[in-house]
Amino acid sequence: MRRIGLWIAVLTWCLAAPAWAEKSAAEILKTVDDQANQFTDFQCKMTFTTKTGDGPAKVSVLIAHQKGPKRMYHFTESGMAFLSLDPDTSYVYMPEDKKVRRVAAHSRNQTFMGTDYNADDMATTRYDEVFAPKLLATTDAEWTLELTPKPGRESVYSKLVIHVDRERNVLNNLEYYNPKGELEKTEIRKDYKKFGNQWYCMTIDLANLKANHTTHVEMSDVKFDGGLPDDLFTQRQLKRLEQ
Repeated sequence: MRRIGLWIAVLTWCLAAPAWAEKSAAEILKTVDDQANQFTDFQCKMTFTTKTGDGPAKVSVLIAHQKGPKRMYHFTESGMAFLSLDPDTSYVYMPEDKKVRRVAAHSRNQTFMGTDYNADDMATTRYDEVFAPKLLATTDAEWTLELTPKPGRESVYSKLVIHVDRERNVLNNLEYYNPKGELEKTEIRKDYKKFGNQWYCMTIDLANLKANHTTHVEMSDVKFDGGLPDDLFTQRQLKRLEQ
């Protein structure tokens, strides 16, 4: 009877062990990326409010589109547009000279239309394509991961530290470190709303600590799986958006 009891205890432990086991850093990051990219395509309106210190606020609006790794952003007032085909290939259209230019590697850290985002930020759809993760801490509510660029992958950051909501597998906070290893920006994502199985962040607060500059983003008119055409994500379309 003792032997039977021992085998029952061992069997119970084996069956329960997978539930107890913690995810690896790579598994956590993949889950986050998968959760954020469940849709076939996506579009929304993004209202940016930017300001320096206690100075006056500036408001601008853009329309964002995404299909797979491709993203298109169009500022409705200025006519400026940005196209990202993958993390390393982006183009910008400036209405002043009516030309489409590829975003050079040395300018990917420049601020994006007066906001605290840069070309790398606007192009990133999956962190696991660019960064290798390391698990720093675990609580009942969050995982904390450190992300560093993979060998052979370029990034304007030396590392990111991300805080992952364990229940919803979404990002709560992010910390961005410059090439010198200094904390440069912080980002808070909140007001998540669920669209089917897709959690989506409706409010973002981004702060550039070096420049004493902030960007507040409000999402609206969110639409998933609307059947966006492939030819929307082309250099030719960058010019057409202004018309």
